[in-house]
Amino acid sequence: MDKQIFQVPAGVSSVKTMSKQLRIVFDTMSQLTGEQLSTVFGWIDKIGHLTFAISQVEPEDIIGLPQVRPLDKKSPSQRLHSVLFVLWQQQYSSQFKDFDDFYKDTMERLINQYKEKLS
Repeated sequence: MDKQIFQVPAGVSSVKTMSKQLRIVFDTMSQLTGEQLSTVFGWIDKIGHLTFAISQVEPEDIIGLPQVRPLDKKSPSQRLHSVLFVLWQQQYSSQFKDFDDFYKDTMERLINQYKEKLS
């Protein structure tokens, strides 16, 4: 596991509330080097820890971090969404031009199927 601390001057440019999390956008305040860019691009689809301070962060400041669930471990609903997307691509893209329409239709049928089994 890479324990290297990556630091670059940055500021928070926007914050968006989501259902159970926040989307925080940072803008760097200086040009990144090729190595820094490589590091950041290597983090795409990875889960880590974000530390932001108005001052330089020292290694001893980063202690007691909790373990993070790897991103490649999808929840059952994420897995179902992915499978439905592939199904739409392979068999239903001509019937449903938009995946969201296919997804909503499929989920509605699935919900109704299980509702019929309720007493």
